[in-house]
Amino acid sequence: MKVHVELSGGDKVEGVDKSPVTVHLKGESAENALHVPVESLLAAPSGGFAVQVVEGGKARDVKVELGLFANGRVEVKGPGLKAGMKVGVPKT
Repeated sequence: MKVHVELSGGDKVEGVDKSPVTVHLKGESAENALHVPVESLLAAPSGGFAVQVVEGGKARDVKVELGLFANGRVEVKGPGLKAGMKVGVPKT
């Protein structure tokens, strides 16, 4: 990958030809997204995925659409899902 870098300072910047640098690339991000552990995903009988939502001592499966994956978590969207809900995760 080629990267073009412009340094401010004009003629004050000398001797940086082939200097080592560290580059941090930022991928996609989603603001205000709900995310769950990847392990909580269930195969939905009709295809796609679901998560098991636990409320009031009862569990129900909610079909979800998947978004971005990062660090063992996945963004999910589904009817009735809201921040703070508990989801079931299989024991390992």
